[in-house]
Amino acid sequence: GILYINPGDLGWNPFVTSWIETREEQAEKNVLTILFDKFIPFCSDMIDKKFKKVTPLSGINHIQVLCSLLDALLTEDNLPKEPSDLDYETWFVFALVWSFGSALFHDGATDHKAEFSKWFINDFNTIEFPTESVFDVFVDPKTQSFVNWTELIPKFELDPDTPLQACLVHNGETVRMKFFLDVFISKRMPIMLIGQAGSGKTLMLSEKLSQVDEETMVENVPFNFYYSAEMTQKILEKPLEKKAGKNYGPPGTKRLIYFFDDLNMPEVDTYGTCAPHTLIRQHLDYGHWYCRSKMTQKNIHNVQYVASMNPTAGSFTINPRLQRHYATFAVAFPEPASLFCIYNAILSGHLEQSGNKFPYLVKKMGGKIVNATVALHKKCAQIFSPTAVKFHYIFNLRDLSNVF
Repeated sequence: GILYINPGDLGWNPFVTSWIETREEQAEKNVLTILFDKFIPFCSDMIDKKFKKVTPLSGINHIQVLCSLLDALLTEDNLPKEPSDLDYETWFVFALVWSFGSALFHDGATDHKAEFSKWFINDFNTIEFPTESVFDVFVDPKTQSFVNWTELIPKFELDPDTPLQACLVHNGETVRMKFFLDVFISKRMPIMLIGQAGSGKTLMLSEKLSQVDEETMVENVPFNFYYSAEMTQKILEKPLEKKAGKNYGPPGTKRLIYFFDDLNMPEVDTYGTCAPHTLIRQHLDYGHWYCRSKMTQKNIHNVQYVASMNPTAGSFTINPRLQRHYATFAVAFPEPASLFCIYNAILSGHLEQSGNKFPYLVKKMGGKIVNATVALHKKCAQIFSPTAVKFHYIFNLRDLSNVF
C-alpha cells in the first residue's frame, strides 16, 4: 500500500536534509544548514500570506527550485578556491530571492515583486544590495558581489531582412530570463514561463531553443483545446526510437527538449482532470508511460520539458502535481524604460541605415517618437480597460510592434 503524509506535518526539512547530504564538502554542508535555518522559515511563511503568485505553487516547489539553483550555481567555476561563509551567503541569497520571487507578478493594483523586495531588504538588513530591487542584481563570480543585470545586455544590431516580430532586443528583463533558461535547460530541469499574451515568453523560449548545440533536438508541441492523451502521446513518441528492451529515447546519443506552448489549453473533463497533463506528469514522476496496443511499459530517457502558458486563458491553472515539477517564472509586461530601450534600438537602427538616407533632423526625432508612442500606448491601456462587452481591449507588445 501507499502511506500518504500531510505535507504540513512533514515540512521542508527532510527534503533539504537529504539534498545537503548529496554535497561533498563538510564545511559547505555546515554553512548551507545554517543558511537554510536562517532564511527559509521566514520566507515560507511570508510568501503564502502576503504575496500573490501568477499561478498557485506548493511550498515544496520553492524549496525544490532553490536546491536545483544551488546545485547549478555552487560550482568550482563560480566559487573561489577557499570560499568564505559570506561567499556562500551571497550565492544563497541570490538563489533564494529567485526561487521564492520568480512567480510573483503585478496584478494591476500592487506590484508583488516590488513588495517582496522591500520586505526582504527590511527584514534581512545585514545583506547589502546595490539597487533598490533584489531582482535587479546577479552575483559576479569574479568579484563574488552583486552586480546589476544591465551589464550583461548585448548591443542590438537591426537586420533589415528579419521580420520585426522575430527580433529580440535584450533588456534587463530578457537578460535575466535568458540566464535562468540557460541554467535550467543545461541542468535538464523543467522550466515554465507564465505571462499574458504578447509578453514575449514564446519568443524568449524560441530564441533560446534555436541556439542549442547539435546534440540537442527540439520538438515544438503547441497545445489546443482538442488535445487528448492519445494524440499527445503520438506527438511525443514521434521523434523517439526504440533502444534495448522497454527503453525509448531520441536517436543516437542526442537529447530531446519538448517545448509545450500554451500548456493549459486542453479541455478539462467533468472530474477536473486533464488527460494530456496526466500523461506528462506520469512520465515526470516515474520516467515511463504505456504502449496503448500491447499494454507494456515504455521507459523514456534523455528528454526534458520546457513550457509556457497564459494565466488568463484556457483552464487558467494546471494540476498542482504537474506544476510542482516546473521552475515557474512570471514574465511581466516590460517597464517604460525597457520599452523605450527596445523600440529606440529598432527605430534608430532603421533611421541610421545608410541605404535609407534619412536627413539629420529626422534621425534626431527618433527618441521623441518612441517616447510618444509608449506614452500613448500606456494611456490607451489605462482608459480602455477590458469589460465583459469590450473583452478585446487587451493592449500588449504586439500593438507596439505593429506600429513600428
